[in-house]
Amino acid sequence: MKKHIIIFLFIINIPLFSQINTSNCSVVSYLPIEWQEYHDIVLLKNNLFLVSKNQLRVIDISDKDNPKIIGSYTPNTGGRCYSMVAIDTTFAILGNGENGLLVLNIGNPSNIYEMYSLKLDSLWGEIKGISITDKNLFASVYSWDGSTGGIALFDIQNIGDVHQIDHYKLENHVIYDCTSYGGYVYAQGYSSSLLVLRLDENKKLSLISSVETNGQAIDIEYLNDFLYITNGLTMTGGEFLLLDCSKPSITNITKKIKVGNWCRDVSVTNEFIYVATDGVGVEIYKNTPNSNVMKVGGFSSDGYTYLVKAYDNYFYVSNNEKGLYILKNDLSTSIKNNNFNINTANKFVLEQNYPNPFNPTTIISYYIPESSYVTIKIYDVLGNEIKILLDQVKPAGTHNIEFDAEGLSNGIYFYKLITNNYSEAKKMILLK
Repeated sequence: MKKHIIIFLFIINIPLFSQINTSNCSVVSYLPIEWQEYHDIVLLKNNLFLVSKNQLRVIDISDKDNPKIIGSYTPNTGGRCYSMVAIDTTFAILGNGENGLLVLNIGNPSNIYEMYSLKLDSLWGEIKGISITDKNLFASVYSWDGSTGGIALFDIQNIGDVHQIDHYKLENHVIYDCTSYGGYVYAQGYSSSLLVLRLDENKKLSLISSVETNGQAIDIEYLNDFLYITNGLTMTGGEFLLLDCSKPSITNITKKIKVGNWCRDVSVTNEFIYVATDGVGVEIYKNTPNSNVMKVGGFSSDGYTYLVKAYDNYFYVSNNEKGLYILKNDLSTSIKNNNFNINTANKFVLEQNYPNPFNPTTIISYYIPESSYVTIKIYDVLGNEIKILLDQVKPAGTHNIEFDAEGLSNGIYFYKLITNNYSEAKKMILLK
């Protein structure tokens, strides 16, 4: 009797390498996560907080080659989770749609818990976007018909007593997201306009100007007197906009950049613009708002790419159907200096150390226009990291920190300031 041997061939679909393409960037790692509708990414020290439709996940990225989920939180009240801001490494505020704001303790990422919740006063709708400047929190309130939404202002000086202090109702505008800097709030209307509001010394909001954007705008970011807006889907396809807001009362569109599909999210650094689009992935552009904005690279995958967040040389991409990708921008350098001749109070500033040359101590001064997670690193002339001088959340304002070079040899060193959307490096000389 003949024996028949049946061989079963299993074809395994590997999403990381078989379905992606990269240009001037490289995949560091991939973390598969079950299908979710993602809304926000927050980076805080060695943790990445991924806000999805009904859950907050915490991913340890201290080892970028091996990211892992270390905690999660599901609101007791249910509802959609849209956005999150970290006050510091212990406290955060989560936008929970129609349920308002949730004040969270995130000190132990594996055991996040709600401290208390806040309902909206005088406005009704879903909180979509959150932005913090100084001790003020601004929340964009989405109303599907534009009749009850607007911007809500909260006082966050005391994390145990966060409370609403003002609101501005934006009738006939469906507000989706907002950002804030230097006493101004920029609220992006979905299928309408960019609205510019001013916060006066009495903590009152007033509308001072508007700009027609003509699209389905979803995300808005600010960096050094420019706004970056994803204009979702227009009659001719997706696009993102650059607007000059150096004079908020006359904010105007300076550039419209066409992208391949629905434009979902944008993340900016002083070197690059990262734009997430459905069915395309992430497109990388050189951040040169005063000249031609050129595409220089990208990452593509199938599925819905909703979010992108850049920090230093890396960017993080969430794909609703696949999970989280960690990528490195091969065009960025670890100690490259990009000086924008910063001289206004609404911009990031890294000062030259003093004294310079020095022996053995010197003072490094910097200014940040908003509360940010700040890292300052020291490098030698070859680009080797010598020391992490600072690695924590700092409030808006001017800060000083001392660097002691005891034990180091004479020569040229570099110090680099890194925040969520800005980095800059300067040279210093140790002369004993």
